[in-house]
Amino acid sequence: MQLVIKLAPEISQVKSRADVPPFTPELRRTLTALALDLHPMHPGSSDPDLTGFFYTEVADQGAAVHALGLLQQAPGVQSAYLKPRDEMP
Repeated sequence: MQLVIKLAPEISQVKSRADVPPFTPELRRTLTALALDLHPMHPGSSDPDLTGFFYTEVADQGAAVHALGLLQQAPGVQSAYLKPRDEMP
């Protein structure tokens, strides 16, 4: 299951080392507590509308619901949601 996280522009546009995403200390603590690693959805993009999107994988529905509750309250997170399953049209 995949969680999608949208960070606030003031966080996602902060310049950082290429291997260290620009997360706030509070968000880093939340991610560490959840044992989650966020990955950019659009690596290398300079488009401000795309640079704030990250994703992570979670094992099951229970873990996803728990993570969403914490991430949605984390400073700097504009939104977090569980990506729906891919389906045939």
